[in-house]
Amino acid sequence: MPYTEIVTVRDTSPAGAALGTFLGQSQNRPNAGTGISEILTNLDSYEHKGVADKLVRLQEFTGEGTSRCLGGSHLQAFANELGTPCVLVPNAQGGSAMHVDADNGNGSWTPGEALYDAAVANIQAAQTLTGLTLDFIIWCQGERDSAAIPGDISAAQYTIAFKAMADALKAEFPDSILLIVRTGRELGSDPHADVRAEQDGWDEYASGYVQMVETAASAYTDAGDYAADGIHWSQLRHNEHMVTCAQFYNGL
Repeated sequence: MPYTEIVTVRDTSPAGAALGTFLGQSQNRPNAGTGISEILTNLDSYEHKGVADKLVRLQEFTGEGTSRCLGGSHLQAFANELGTPCVLVPNAQGGSAMHVDADNGNGSWTPGEALYDAAVANIQAAQTLTGLTLDFIIWCQGERDSAAIPGDISAAQYTIAFKAMADALKAEFPDSILLIVRTGRELGSDPHADVRAEQDGWDEYASGYVQMVETAASAYTDAGDYAADGIHWSQLRHNEHMVTCAQFYNGL
């Protein structure tokens, strides 16, 4: 029987599980490679289904559906490299902004805005269901705000908004750590240089609550590093980023 036909639903977390969430834009909820996301080997890894408030074992990414992986095609690589029980709470939203004034209809991560508040509610529901406290947040975002600079916001305002979010997350989930994957380039250019420069100054913010995870994203410049649209990373790159994030978290 193919593994994707095996669905395990449970109301409690596996013993000793780490609880983590994924925030940001579509780079943190990708569907880049239905056929080349990693085959799951960590069978103690689960995804929290917010609407049903249940835990469902991660599966190979085969598209969205009630018994499929909704959090994206990169979660399997993260869980495999983590190598220990985990519960993952997907919250990223494609096209979302950091600063409320950069929002073009997909929401912003400004505390008090609907997208941020819904993510916090999802995490709290997962905590209540599992009895765990949030251990880590993986953040990957910036393209939307970059498109709004200059004009709707300044680069400095992007950082101000991010720090307000980081402060709010630290206050809400004091046992967690916020891991940042820097915004990447696009094909043959670097239109997000403004937000990338801002992100370079975030490491160790809030007494070390924010940690930059150094991935190879900033070096990607050729077509082989991206999906067909020239903006999003290929599935292989998504896998690499998640392996690096898991390695970083395991080393804390």
